[in-house]
Amino acid sequence: MPPKKRKAVSKRGGQRSDGKQQRLNNELPNQTPQELELYGPRPHPTREGPAKIFTVYGTGAYMIHKEQLVSLKPSASEADREAQSRQRLMINAGKPSPSDPNAGACFHADFGFTPKDEDVHELQWHDPKPLTFTLSDAVFCSGADALARYAGGKALADERGSAGLFVILFLNGGEAVPAPRVASDHPGYVAFQRQRTRILHNLRKLFLVYPMAVMSSLGPNGWPRDLVEHKEVVTPTMLGCFASIFSDKREGAPARHASICGYHDQCRLHMLPPRHVRKVRELIAHFELANDLPPVWDNLEDGQVALEPYRERVLTYLKQRHPTLTPEADEWHSVYSTMPLAKPWVQRCNLKHPTGETREVGEGQPPEPVLVPLVRGGAEERNGVPWLYLNDLDDSVHARSVRDALVCLSGRTPNRRRTPVEDATAVKALTVALAEADVRIAEWEAWSVRVIRACPNASSILPARPK
Repeated sequence: MPPKKRKAVSKRGGQRSDGKQQRLNNELPNQTPQELELYGPRPHPTREGPAKIFTVYGTGAYMIHKEQLVSLKPSASEADREAQSRQRLMINAGKPSPSDPNAGACFHADFGFTPKDEDVHELQWHDPKPLTFTLSDAVFCSGADALARYAGGKALADERGSAGLFVILFLNGGEAVPAPRVASDHPGYVAFQRQRTRILHNLRKLFLVYPMAVMSSLGPNGWPRDLVEHKEVVTPTMLGCFASIFSDKREGAPARHASICGYHDQCRLHMLPPRHVRKVRELIAHFELANDLPPVWDNLEDGQVALEPYRERVLTYLKQRHPTLTPEADEWHSVYSTMPLAKPWVQRCNLKHPTGETREVGEGQPPEPVLVPLVRGGAEERNGVPWLYLNDLDDSVHARSVRDALVCLSGRTPNRRRTPVEDATAVKALTVALAEADVRIAEWEAWSVRVIRACPNASSILPARPK
């Protein structure tokens, strides 16, 4: 009997001639239905590659296409959406420039903050939750860098006090007090103009973010224009930014000749919460910047959009357009892994692979990136940013010193905490007062008993004892 013929395997990454995936020795295993539900389809490492832009927003993570962005630069164009043109807002921990020779001075003040090892050694986070971490062997940043990393994490969060820090550190170069608006002949006008110029420059690094693809420039009323008829479309609008950090460059600083930026700083888009949008509006009014920016501020509302319904809408559209595609086909993975608002996959980066992990796929072929899903609160998200975060329940001396320093950076004075000796004295005084009160209560009770015995009708006219 002649041997049975095997089905031919195409050259497209192990795809069989019948269009279904087949695992070869150097192939990744197929995703389970549970993995597809949790993480979305894994893109092909080289054909689709890692997410170019993504955001961690609400309860999930979403891939963003550049066509969903519109720059706040004057005469915004298609080029402004490209990776090489997208500018990041920067926290400066101490990199001087001709225009700002004292950059980062706010982080060099003595706030009583002493960094822990975890603050100045690079961390590598590990799943599963609760996350654990590994420390790098050597110190890689200074105490000023560590404080700036805490400040950046706080400023980009949706928390009380975060919007003020965002304006001070990312928009106003660390200056906590906005210069008062004065006449041009007033001595303070130079400071006002300096801050105004700096803030306008940084505001133009922001992007308007839409739940669908739009043209690169806005219409006359500040709304985006659709790609087909180029007409203005009234649609929910968000405000976002890319953000990173300049390290401390003072003599002796560990990162004086290095970078402490996050692996994902160039592709992670931070959506600004409502409190940040309100602060930006106040800033625009104070510095009279409305005529220097697109007329979008009334269109923003609170700057929040529920993205999950839009993702579901895209999924429904794709299912109708490709009714015969199934997860077994390469084309299904290609279509659904690259759709707008897809669940993002990124190249794994860590202490061992700071420029991105790759894997060998075959002799004579270039290595391909190792892709992993990015989920909110997961190790890959934490590894991708330079920011440090405090646990809300952490009331240690170190955590208190960080919170106090952040309050000082905001231009306010931290609430004074009583010392342990003061607490002990207060407890002792309260204990004495309570004991004296018990004695008085006992005296009044004894007196009331005597009154009742002396006058049988007294119990009917005396007020009842509180329970």
